[in-house]
Amino acid sequence: MPSWQDFQPFIVSGLALGGVYALSGVGMVVLYQATGVVYLAFGAVGAMGALIAWSLAGRLAGVRGVRRGGDARLRDAVRPGAR
Repeated sequence: MPSWQDFQPFIVSGLALGGVYALSGVGMVVLYQATGVVYLAFGAVGAMGALIAWSLAGRLAGVRGVRRGGDARLRDAVRPGAR
């Protein structure tokens, strides 16, 4: 039988993803109540904002000298030997 430690990552990621879904749903309800329009592109706007934030964080990390080991591991996994 699996131990409780085996389920901990799934519980944490499930709560985090549930929080994202809840926040997105609340945003859609607030937007609908304020404008009276069902805005179905709400998720696309959020994805674009996340992409912009990720790219800005990458540029600022290089300026501030912060190491981002995760990006190097991802780059090596996608294109081995690329530097």
